[in-house]
Amino acid sequence: MKNNQHKQSLRKAIGLACLAALSAASSVHAADWLGGSMSYTNAANWSTGIVPSASATGNARNNAGIGTVIQVNPGDPDWALGNQDILLGDGGTSAGSYLQNGPNVSLNFWFRMGLNGASTVGYAQVDSGTLAIGGQLNISEGGTATFVTTNSGVVTVGGELWVGNNGGANGTLDIGGTSSLSCNSWFVVGRNTGTGLMNVGGSAVVNKTGGGVLIVGDNATGVLNQNGTAAISTTEMWVGQAGAGNGTYNMSENASLTGNNWFVIGRDGGTGVLNMTNNASLTKNGANPFLVGASGPGSINQDGGTVTVTTETWMGENGAAVWNMNALAGNNVLSLVQFGRNAAGSGVLNLSGGSFAANQITQ
Repeated sequence: MKNNQHKQSLRKAIGLACLAALSAASSVHAADWLGGSMSYTNAANWSTGIVPSASATGNARNNAGIGTVIQVNPGDPDWALGNQDILLGDGGTSAGSYLQNGPNVSLNFWFRMGLNGASTVGYAQVDSGTLAIGGQLNISEGGTATFVTTNSGVVTVGGELWVGNNGGANGTLDIGGTSSLSCNSWFVVGRNTGTGLMNVGGSAVVNKTGGGVLIVGDNATGVLNQNGTAAISTTEMWVGQAGAGNGTYNMSENASLTGNNWFVIGRDGGTGVLNMTNNASLTKNGANPFLVGASGPGSINQDGGTVTVTTETWMGENGAAVWNMNALAGNNVLSLVQFGRNAAGSGVLNLSGGSFAANQITQ
């Protein structure tokens, strides 16, 4: 686990340096939305008199107010930006909104919301069509921001995805309907003392691929709510990371998650909680263990649902772990389970419902 910690520290340092540089540049060479709610194709509504595009450089920025909306409407041509950002609520008390419904939008750089000020506000909604972001998607960098994808909207993120980054940040990511979202790098809900909330429902699909980790509460407060028949697939996942990290993952109804690498609840001083009800299911495949309490307190509360782990399960790796299986808990199937790994680890299973079947249990 130490290599991951070193990589994460380096990632944060590089990310903050790049973010500072981009923040300084974001207010320069911008095409500002002049107000009102209309199609992005209206050149007269951009401060440059030209619609931002790969051939018309300058970030596309909306600071005109939360009720003013850059619209990508049915019948509009696809909007192809180049090495540019889309910025919603950039500095001071600015605010701006974005609505996509039909055509496709692509940009090589970042989509950023609620940045450069605690009073900034950004709102974005993708109802249909594909939003392809080559760089990062940042939902609140100190301000307040909400990003919604619903109906048949598709969002792809080639870089990192942050929901609520930095002190004072309040970010919300809502994914519903039959929409889908994919991220090919670090995916963090609540980062660096910010607050992040992610809601996944309906029959939506979320895929975390590539390098990095899906983290809920990375030295911050993060909450992930998943319900309906929504499905999440991820590589590595941490719930509650680092000293001030407080992560909560709530699964209900027929929600499902598949993890294919380390899965950790309570890591490196952070506090992590997994709550399961109804017919929710969590499956841990691939390499490396399923850990509860890895140098941080971790707990699982099952009032329903099932957990299937094909790798080892460590309950308390230099931390305190508690697994409560209550009256409506389902039938858990695990491989080797070890309670109290290493001298400082402790693990407790409270079994008052369901079943806990393991190939081997050690202490």
